[in-house]
Amino acid sequence: MKARKHLVIGLLSIFGIVSLAGCHPGSPFRFRQETGEETAARRIDYVIDKLTKHLDLDTSQEKRLRVMAETFRQETEDLRKGHGESKEEVMALLSQEKVDAEEVQELITAKMEKFKPMIALFSANVAELHALLTKEQRIRLIEKIKAHEHKGCRFNDRW
Repeated sequence: MKARKHLVIGLLSIFGIVSLAGCHPGSPFRFRQETGEETAARRIDYVIDKLTKHLDLDTSQEKRLRVMAETFRQETEDLRKGHGESKEEVMALLSQEKVDAEEVQELITAKMEKFKPMIALFSANVAELHALLTKEQRIRLIEKIKAHEHKGCRFNDRW
C-alpha cells in the first residue's frame, strides 16, 4: 500500500515538474530535435535556474540541488529509455484480436517494479530538499506551485 502511494505521488510529482517547466513556447522542452540527454540537461538547468531565482537560493543550495537533480536524472535514464518499449508493447497488445486482462496486468506490474528504485530515490530527494531549504523558501515554493496550479498551463511563463 505504501509503495503504491509512493508510486502515485512520484508519478504525479514528475508529471507536475515536467508540466511546470514545459508550458510556454520558450521552454527548453520544445526542442525535440535534441537527444534525450541534452533535453534532460536543459530541463534540469531551466528548472534549477527558476528555483534559484524565485527562492533566492545561495550557491551551496544551488550546487546541492543540481547534484540531486543530476543523480535523479542518471538513475531514471533506464525508465526514459524503456518508454518507447512500453508504448510498443501496448500497441502490440491493442493490435491483437483478443487482449487478456492478465497479460495487461503483467505488463503493468513489470512496469511498476521498475519504478520502485525511483520512488525510493524521489522520497530521499524530497526529504533532502526539505532539509536544504529554509522555512521561508519552502513557503515560497509552495506558493509558486499553488499559483501555477490555479492558473493552468497556457502559453506564457507563469513564474
